[in-house]
Amino acid sequence: MSLLSSVLALCAGLAVAAPAQAAQAATASAQAAPVKVAVGKVKATPPRQDVACPTTVGFSAVIAAKGDGVVRYRWVRGDGSRGAVKSIRVRGAKKVVVKDRQTFQESVSGWQAVQVIGRKGLSAKARFTVSCQGPVVVYDERHPLPASHGGGSRPVESAASVTADPPSYAGACPTSVGFTGVIQVSRVPARVVYQWIDSATGESAPEVAEFGPRDARTRTVTRTLPVSASGTGWKAIHILSGNGHDSGRAAYAVTCSPQTLVTATAAVDQPSYNGACPVTLTFTGRVTVSRGPADVEYRWIDDKGGKGPTQKLRFPDKPGPASVTPLPLQVTADAKGRRALEILSPEHKIVWVDYSVACARPDDTRVDISGLEPGDYTGDCTGGVDYSAMGRVTVPAGPAREVPWTWYLDGVAAGNGVLRLPASDKERTADVQDWEAKLSAPGPHTLQLKAGTVTVSKSFTLTCKGAPGGEPKITINGLTAHPASYVGRCPTNPMMYATAVISSDRAASIRYRWELDGQQVAVSTVEIGGGGGSVLVESVKWQRLESKLDGKVALVVESHNKPVATTGYSVTCSKVQIKEVAAAPANTECPKQANLSATLALTEGGRTYVNFRWYAKAAGETTWKPLHDWWGAQFDKPEEQKVGYTYRVDSTAEHRVKFKLVLMDWGLEKETQQISLGCIN
Repeated sequence: MSLLSSVLALCAGLAVAAPAQAAQAATASAQAAPVKVAVGKVKATPPRQDVACPTTVGFSAVIAAKGDGVVRYRWVRGDGSRGAVKSIRVRGAKKVVVKDRQTFQESVSGWQAVQVIGRKGLSAKARFTVSCQGPVVVYDERHPLPASHGGGSRPVESAASVTADPPSYAGACPTSVGFTGVIQVSRVPARVVYQWIDSATGESAPEVAEFGPRDARTRTVTRTLPVSASGTGWKAIHILSGNGHDSGRAAYAVTCSPQTLVTATAAVDQPSYNGACPVTLTFTGRVTVSRGPADVEYRWIDDKGGKGPTQKLRFPDKPGPASVTPLPLQVTADAKGRRALEILSPEHKIVWVDYSVACARPDDTRVDISGLEPGDYTGDCTGGVDYSAMGRVTVPAGPAREVPWTWYLDGVAAGNGVLRLPASDKERTADVQDWEAKLSAPGPHTLQLKAGTVTVSKSFTLTCKGAPGGEPKITINGLTAHPASYVGRCPTNPMMYATAVISSDRAASIRYRWELDGQQVAVSTVEIGGGGGSVLVESVKWQRLESKLDGKVALVVESHNKPVATTGYSVTCSKVQIKEVAAAPANTECPKQANLSATLALTEGGRTYVNFRWYAKAAGETTWKPLHDWWGAQFDKPEEQKVGYTYRVDSTAEHRVKFKLVLMDWGLEKETQQISLGCIN
């Protein structure tokens, strides 16, 4: 078949695919609309070289196509290697000059031809011969290019070298291989035009290195190659300017191991603590694997180089999450720092958590308990003994203060509140609500009043005397929901529960049940021996999903005198929204970075902590890639917060990408529009 018309453009409409996509490309080509294709003018430039090595050989061909569809092709080489599959979109008649370039550092003879995917056979072969004259010379940091001076007519010389990091890799994929090129000139000022050569994709677009009159004679340039499958290859630099010395090949080999994807999160229970010291912070972590079986090794580390012991989580059968051993940290003075959960294997990653501690000055509150009646008691306890006490709080002169207070009987909360004291230049005193209780449990008891961080105690003994035998007298004291008022993410976390003290004036077997919002949730039995006593009981734990709820928990004794106690609790669920996300290039001339921004809104609730992470997906890719570890935003009230990230690319080539923001545990994510970075032709 003859060629259809003159060449219209160089490298027009080309797109690059990985070599492993050849089979898929063949299938897609077979399904596309029929396109007639002819390949001609296949040649090597120059076909023969007798030069100092390394050197490069260029290859070109003309693909003429007619029809409506996509033509996929690649370069095939005499040494058995193949280039990346590229594509040309055809509507009507079209001619495209396709090119390739290869670097050689030893004498060789061979050929290259074009293969159209989905069609049998190859094009004509472009044969070439390279005869290296003398030893191979590569100018690098150990063998620098000699300097020259501009006094004579000798032109500026330039040279390049390239190294791969790592040259050999075995491990989890996807990964990346970095290439560092060093361009040298014999004198400055100078201007060097060069291009990268890749074993699979051939030549890149030309790039320019400018050397000012005061610059050093060397310039470092870099490239990063993402790799998602096992393979080998190389990169080199070809000097396009005159009097240039090409680099040798920087070879690499990647062996991808079977992959166990690991994600990890870490948190601290009090990220910004302000209160009495010493205080113990607890760091927690969670590890999730995407497939099993797997063993995950981890440890806790700090920001000063400290490392905890290596520990292991086992996932014997299937994927899923597991919690790591918590890390307690006691802090005795004001401090700021970081702790991290470090995953050691099968992948390495670090999740940092920041914390700060502001220790309150010593509490200058004075607390007194008075009027404890009847104090030590001996007598009949039938029906319970009425007890009461008064409490008083005193603070020095100063600004307005709020002082929280709580009564405790035998360690169980028995009433609480807050004193609000106005500003004054004199000492201020206020009484808390009196403590009152009906007690029937014989033995020693301790009454405590805590105000701020100061606690005072008074002890007394209840001795019950009466006729032996008879029906036990059962009482319930200190029924409390934990927490009594919950504000945060729903379902409630941590789960809620209730406690109470059941007392008997003599030995008894007591059957009781818990009721939650009128529904029975558990039935239990407790034994009290000897001359009677008290026991602390705890309900089952529960969660609530309602956005706002005022509930009630009850403890019902089903035996003996059958006392009943009730207390209330409340739940206010936080609601979070992603109101908007945006991505914009940082500048207009070949932008290499984008500014990402989003607005998070807490629309309901109180103090809430939200973990978020940005992801990116380049055009043609199917997988979203995380850009950083999980970060956090803290809300103290309904409000909006801005969160952002700066995304950078290394290449000046066009890079189309879109982004999304994901909120952990909230089931929320939002994508940006696709933007273009790099130089857009």
